[in-house]
Amino acid sequence: MSTRNEFLLTIQEELEKVKEDGLYREIVDLKEGFVNLSSNDYLGLSNHPEILSSFIEGAKKYGISSCSSRLVSGGRDVHRETEEKIASWKGKEGAILFQSGYHANTGFISALSPDEIFSDRLNHASIIDGCRLSKAILSIYEHCDPDSLEGLLKKSKSRKKLIVTESVFSMDGDMAPLKEIVFLKEKYGALLMVDEAHATGVFGRNGSGLCEDMGIQDGVDVSMGTFSKGAGCFGAYIAGDKVIIDLIVNRARSFIFSTAIPPPIVCAISKSIEIMKRERWRAERVLGYGERIRKRMKEIGIDTGMSRTQIVPLIIGDERETMEMASSLMKMGFFVRGIRYPSVPRGLARIRISPSASHSENEIEFFLSRFEEVWNESGRKG
Repeated sequence: MSTRNEFLLTIQEELEKVKEDGLYREIVDLKEGFVNLSSNDYLGLSNHPEILSSFIEGAKKYGISSCSSRLVSGGRDVHRETEEKIASWKGKEGAILFQSGYHANTGFISALSPDEIFSDRLNHASIIDGCRLSKAILSIYEHCDPDSLEGLLKKSKSRKKLIVTESVFSMDGDMAPLKEIVFLKEKYGALLMVDEAHATGVFGRNGSGLCEDMGIQDGVDVSMGTFSKGAGCFGAYIAGDKVIIDLIVNRARSFIFSTAIPPPIVCAISKSIEIMKRERWRAERVLGYGERIRKRMKEIGIDTGMSRTQIVPLIIGDERETMEMASSLMKMGFFVRGIRYPSVPRGLARIRISPSASHSENEIEFFLSRFEEVWNESGRKG
């Protein structure tokens, strides 16, 4: 057997082990007619007529692709104008667009190259990978625990310190104690980066995120957010002081060596920001749905963790049982996905429910009643 075939056989054996452990992943396409409760389209903006119109007009004006990186010939006036709009929205000196939240987090954190990074235990994989790429000392503090963070900061001898956290955690729907973290950042002379991916559009008077909602924007040095979730578009941004933006342009490899976001998408982003600021009823509706789902789950005995947002984890625990329940709900017409290790810790598998402002009251109620049926049939009632 050739070395290549031996290598491929080893890969197949590894995948078989993943299947045996109940952790095998497959791509499942969204089906028409399903009630989609797995999407991050929290505000229901992905089909907003004004955003669609902006995209179409952008395509007519600029074409589909930017055809190059920003440092070659991929930039257009709409990129610069939208970045200025983002900076104003976030209350920062500057902002810069990235292709995704993963690009933004890995690119910026590795470019910053701090001596030591203090990262929440449940931070997103893109943050974790950025920390690894930076080659900094990595100190993990317990989830949403300021005391744990301070204990690590007290012991640190590093000069260039970075604290990084999500504001709303993607798999748990809970919120970071941002006011306490800002206090510790100032006390110990660290930079603070906050990932607002799942808060953008949902929180804040102008929809710019949880930092705005808590009135701590000035205490946050670097803000990252995405436009692929609440904004209903695509891409991401980092906002901060001008020196932060200059650092990204000169050292962030994911920015330097990637084709710029297509201009029509940037046109859509610009319009989406206006709508997120204007149509705040969308955030009120989806947060209300989240509260309604949590209340019903509590009544039937489902653990929803510390969720206080539009993201509601239905924590089942066992990986196989979680996937079976998700499959049953799919057969009923609900597009839901079981979330397992390594996306969440072992033993904490869950069905992650994320309603949208585009859902009707009847759709939410129908899901709740059918979920209760599935739960009771599983034999775990009460």
